[in-house]
Amino acid sequence: MTFLRYLISPSCRTAFTLRALIILSLALFGFVFGSAQSVPNQQQPRPEQKALPLNPLDKEDKAVAERLARSDRRVRDLVGEANVRLVLVQVVALKPESATESARPVRHAEVVLFQPQGEVGARALVNLASAAVEQVIRLDGSQVPMTREDLADAFQLALRNEEVLKILGPTAKSYQVQSMSLTGTATPMENSVTGLRVRSSDEHRGEELILWSALAAAWYNYVIEWTFRDDGVVIGRVGATSSNSPSDPWETHMHNPIWRLDVDLNGWPNDSVALGTHIESLPGPSATDVEPVFTVEAGLPWDPHAFNSLNVSDKFLKNGKGDQTEYQLIPLPTGGLSRHLEAFTQQDCWVTLYNWTEMSARDLLSYITPPEPVADTDVVLWYKGSIHHHPRDEDGEIVNGYWHGVALVMWTGFMFKPHDLFDRTPFYP
Repeated sequence: MTFLRYLISPSCRTAFTLRALIILSLALFGFVFGSAQSVPNQQQPRPEQKALPLNPLDKEDKAVAERLARSDRRVRDLVGEANVRLVLVQVVALKPESATESARPVRHAEVVLFQPQGEVGARALVNLASAAVEQVIRLDGSQVPMTREDLADAFQLALRNEEVLKILGPTAKSYQVQSMSLTGTATPMENSVTGLRVRSSDEHRGEELILWSALAAAWYNYVIEWTFRDDGVVIGRVGATSSNSPSDPWETHMHNPIWRLDVDLNGWPNDSVALGTHIESLPGPSATDVEPVFTVEAGLPWDPHAFNSLNVSDKFLKNGKGDQTEYQLIPLPTGGLSRHLEAFTQQDCWVTLYNWTEMSARDLLSYITPPEPVADTDVVLWYKGSIHHHPRDEDGEIVNGYWHGVALVMWTGFMFKPHDLFDRTPFYP
């Protein structure tokens, strides 16, 4: 299991400095980072390759999965055999309960079949390794995604309606079709103008999981949010909301959440950090991108003109094409970048050698004095976000001598973006 250790240290220039340590055990990080391939380490034993089958199914896989699902007795009992439509075939990666940390997950396919006459569907989970249908679930008609044929049929039926023809005329071509759930909620399925449509067996809409919590500190609440996307992107954000300071509710002030990120890419050893830098060769039309590697611990300002990023790599981690895998920390500021009297606020990013006792952001300068080597080892990234709170009427008002209202949430954060983690786009075959 991979651990991400996260330190938030909101430094409020006019109010207080608070530090709280939050440790998140992120099994999903193992899922994301394990999808690339690792070259064996000649210096020390390394665990067995743990690549996950994240790439879409090929045509042969889809055909096998559909055949197995259609031939399963439980599926036939639900939808029958005649006039059964194939709605969806997609890859699913499952890890068996008895698997060890080094075991490869079992490759599955999810197959959805639909019987339009009975308005009933079946979702089958097919084990591609054992060629067996492991699970069958009955679906009501409202739970089955619409196919492109369904959308076309619905459009043609709509055009036969006299009221529709009066409004659109007989030459209507651009349309949007929606599926209606049993609760009456309409969900857009396809728009012929944008080309967007539901997930099918040939393509996949990106999805994300968001985890959040709230930290109460003095008169503020800090919303701590983590977003995990199935394209490998991880986003960390902090939002500040409150009843403004009782002593001076109209005083402008700053919030500085600081993340301590212990990034163990492909395990804790052999990681390095490079500074992604874009250089425009002005006044000429050319530009270059360079990635100088940090050799020793350091802090640095973030240069938005250079599109700076902190790029973490493991020298043994490559994707299926043999390209070096990286995870790039990209700041997502929602305004400026603060500078205060405290030494640790004079930089935006820091790279340090892992030390379990080093948890306090305000001691960063002492952590890198003297600077230790950070190439090909266990590294920690620090990133300081900035929230500038200029109180406004929308925050609230004073009623009968008391503050009435809540400041709307103000956000800052960063993105962890994979670079050459997948062999190709994970959303299209």
